[in-house]
Amino acid sequence: MSCRNFHLPFSKCSQIALFLLAVSAASGATAASPSQLAIEAEALARQGNMPEAMERMQQAADALWDLQQFKIIETRLLNDGEPQPTAVLKSGEVLSVSALLAGYGYQGSAEALSVAIAVDVDIRHGSGRVLASMKDFASVLQTVPGRVAEFSIEMNLTTPALLDGDYEAAFTLRDLASGQSAQFTQAFTIDGILEAVPGQSEENGQSSQ
Repeated sequence: MSCRNFHLPFSKCSQIALFLLAVSAASGATAASPSQLAIEAEALARQGNMPEAMERMQQAADALWDLQQFKIIETRLLNDGEPQPTAVLKSGEVLSVSALLAGYGYQGSAEALSVAIAVDVDIRHGSGRVLASMKDFASVLQTVPGRVAEFSIEMNLTTPALLDGDYEAAFTLRDLASGQSAQFTQAFTIDGILEAVPGQSEENGQSSQ
């Protein structure tokens, strides 16, 4: 898992203020809206009070962040930590994927913020039939040194007993702070068996319960 600090450069204050004003108007924001904070930051900067101006602009950036929806920016299929285009696995091998997230909420106090994400997963046959479902398959509770713009998690799924064929893993990521969720799927192909996996059935693509 990793994260990057969220800092908005203080430049061209008027343009930023106008942008934040448009965003706030569209969202219906009122008290302590990003636009109000940005305008205050610009006024402080014009007065030569740059420390407070920078602090106020950071508050504007934080308020703008709060308007975002929880979402997945991008996903990557991994092999030993390195990106790869496709996944051809043996039954019993590990499917590794990472997801870069934005728009999540925070738990804890301002002095000790944390990001909490829970993950559910469905394994589907190429036909779309659900073969297995795992709620709370993975979870992350990560303390961060402040608000961060992006947060990534890596998920490692040991493939169950599956016959050769095409499948997909459907991941649902739940932001525990905001109650929002986002989904993505990752296709993979099973070609052979890593080792004897008990419970494999005769029907193609089906693992017995």
